[in-house]
Amino acid sequence: MAKVIEEPEFEADREGRAIALIVHLSDNPQMVAEALLAARQGCIDTRGNEEKCRAALVIDGGSANIPETRHDFELAVRLIYTAWRTWNAARPQFAGLQPRLFLAAPASAALALGWLLGHKMRAVPHPYQKFEVGEPCTSS
Repeated sequence: MAKVIEEPEFEADREGRAIALIVHLSDNPQMVAEALLAARQGCIDTRGNEEKCRAALVIDGGSANIPETRHDFELAVRLIYTAWRTWNAARPQFAGLQPRLFLAAPASAALALGWLLGHKMRAVPHPYQKFEVGEPCTSS
C-alpha cells in the first residue's frame, strides 16, 4: 500500500527547527521531491511560519490512490500514524522541533490524520511558498 522511508535522500538543515512528515497517497509523481525540497528550503505553514526541517519521514504510496474501502482507508491511516510515532520515539533528539505535514492524499485521510496527529502538527499547504513576497520554493 505505501512504503515507509525513514532516511530519504534529504539534505537536512542542521539548524532547522522543524521535522517533516511527508505523506504521498495520490497520483502526484513530483510530490515527494517537491516536499523534500520545501522542507529543506523552508516554506510557510498554515500558521504563517516559515521553518526549515532538520529531518524527514516519507510515507510514499507511489502514484496509486488509496482504495475506496473502509478497511483499506483505516489501514493506510493506521500505517501513517504508527510509522510517525515509531519514527519519533526512535529519535528523541527531535522532540523539541515543530512537526510539519506535507500531504497529498484524499480529504478523508487528511481529516483522520489531523485528528490523530493533534494540535502540534502544522500543515504546509501546496503549492509551497516562501515568506518573501509569496515566492514559490519549488519549481513545478
